[in-house]
Amino acid sequence: MTVAAIDSFEHLATKADLHLFEIRVLQSQDEMKNDLIKWMAGLLFIQVGLCLSVVLFFHGN
Repeated sequence: MTVAAIDSFEHLATKADLHLFEIRVLQSQDEMKNDLIKWMAGLLFIQVGLCLSVVLFFHGN
């Protein structure tokens, strides 16, 4: 092979590169899923608190 042909193949991904990329993507998906669950639980508590405060506010009048 010529030097130009070898240089053109230098930027191609190998199977090991793709495997590492897949692992990183799966880890980031797991982290994102955990963060989303935390946010949803937090919003649930906020909504319940808001509903209770509205009910208790109007119940007292």
